[in-house]
Amino acid sequence: MSNSLVLSAYNGERYVREQLDSILAQTLPLDQVLISDDGSSDSTPQIVAECISKLNDPRWSFSANGLNKGWKRNFRDLILQSSCDYVFPCDQDDVWLPPKVQIMSTIMQEHPGIDLLACEVETFCDGGKDTKIPGVVPQNIVRENGIRRITLDPWSLYIRRPGCSYCVRKTFAEEVAPHWNPAWPHDATLWRFAAAKGTLALLDDTLIRFRRHGGNASDRKPISNSSRVTDLRYCIEMLDAIRGFQCKSGMLHPESVSFIESALPWFEARLEFLTRRSLKALAAMTAHHELYISNRGFLVDIILGLNPKITI
Repeated sequence: MSNSLVLSAYNGERYVREQLDSILAQTLPLDQVLISDDGSSDSTPQIVAECISKLNDPRWSFSANGLNKGWKRNFRDLILQSSCDYVFPCDQDDVWLPPKVQIMSTIMQEHPGIDLLACEVETFCDGGKDTKIPGVVPQNIVRENGIRRITLDPWSLYIRRPGCSYCVRKTFAEEVAPHWNPAWPHDATLWRFAAAKGTLALLDDTLIRFRRHGGNASDRKPISNSSRVTDLRYCIEMLDAIRGFQCKSGMLHPESVSFIESALPWFEARLEFLTRRSLKALAAMTAHHELYISNRGFLVDIILGLNPKITI
């Protein structure tokens, strides 16, 4: 069993030192640490390089991109570069609790049917005040020795835990790689493919302090007609890729296959209504109303379709 951590850094001078300290405090030392700076304009590269120089550990390596790739492509490249059994994506601004790597890698070793394990996170703001991200419990859950296993459905289509909470089996990342658009977020890609395969699992242990601040990539943004259209096209593209993954490997869970076959026409109907205000598409959206995780989602589609210039 070997463990790798991958960290994509960008203008993180305010927080990265604390994150590195929490990595060094792990009860199970990592076998490989890959850190890539993605063109920072602050002192992030100097802070990381100084830390690694003082550490003088060949298991730790640092590289700096000549041009900014963007965090999505940078994380994808790092995950696929890893040479260990398990990969831990790591943000630059969180704090890992000491037993995180040990607990999660042990569970992965004991459960070979899990490709992605996500722990619980404790969120906190810069000022130290705790905050909560609303939790949603997926419908398709199978409990196995205290681990919650999830397949793809309307709830788990949207990621419920951040990528920094993941432990990913490297062989699974390699399976997904041919179907993985570098423009997609690593957390959403791996979450959805694992859910579709039936190899996604949630761990209720809180093993990371998840920092929230104005620069978070995952902060919620206002919804407009154009952003909704972009999201729908992205979901259709990814579901098509997952279906292609099934055709090539035959690995998907039967419940996930059934969901994808019903979800694709629903996404396409929503897209048609938002771009053309088609009554036929509205009827198809209504017929698949059960695929919305809330009535609000249905109402937002209606409002943005009828009033494309407003923002919610």
